[in-house]
Amino acid sequence: YGMKIWILCDAETSYCIKLQPYIGRVNGVHDVGQGTRVVLELTDHLNGSGRHITADNFFTNIHLARALLGRKMTYTGTIKKNKGEIPKKLLPALHRPVYSSIFGFQNDSTIVSYVPKKNKAVILLSTFHHSNDIVMDHNEKPRIILDYNKYKGGVDTLDQVVRCYSSRRKSNRWPFTMFCNILDIAAYNALILFLSIHPNYKNRASHRRREFLKEFTKT
Repeated sequence: YGMKIWILCDAETSYCIKLQPYIGRVNGVHDVGQGTRVVLELTDHLNGSGRHITADNFFTNIHLARALLGRKMTYTGTIKKNKGEIPKKLLPALHRPVYSSIFGFQNDSTIVSYVPKKNKAVILLSTFHHSNDIVMDHNEKPRIILDYNKYKGGVDTLDQVVRCYSSRRKSNRWPFTMFCNILDIAAYNALILFLSIHPNYKNRASHRRREFLKEFTKT
């Protein structure tokens, strides 16, 4: 069996801000528009904060981006090519040159289609970027893509670090497995908070997190 947890993380530190277990249905009803619902619920406490949200194509659509704008938050994310809001000119095509980009603009949003290789296209939607900036030193990639790549890895990094030095043990009881995973996340969050107060803590050690966990478990 497997368990999925939706997580909102800080992009810089991978600090877990909020999480929500995936349960398949909401109040016994099939979860329609799940990606939009998850993002809006996880960011509900950030209303009016001016924060910027980054997510992948499972979540991205124009309705979510505009809903976040209404809460004074901006959004950047890859978008699936079957979404109706994507103009046909932005879809993959053999005639499009490699490293070329096509932009589309509305008053509140920008969409870009970039060709990394022949007959392929990466499409992103953003309500934060409003220009056609291209960075020539990075295969002529649009600024939107470079910013997305910079901030997209918060949850992936958290997944990676909690697999190391984990409290989990083999078990057939899913509540115990879930508890151990939450404990691992809490321990990582504790490290991030501790380092924000003591940034020089064992800064010469090759495994600062391991050293922190040793001391953490003794207290």
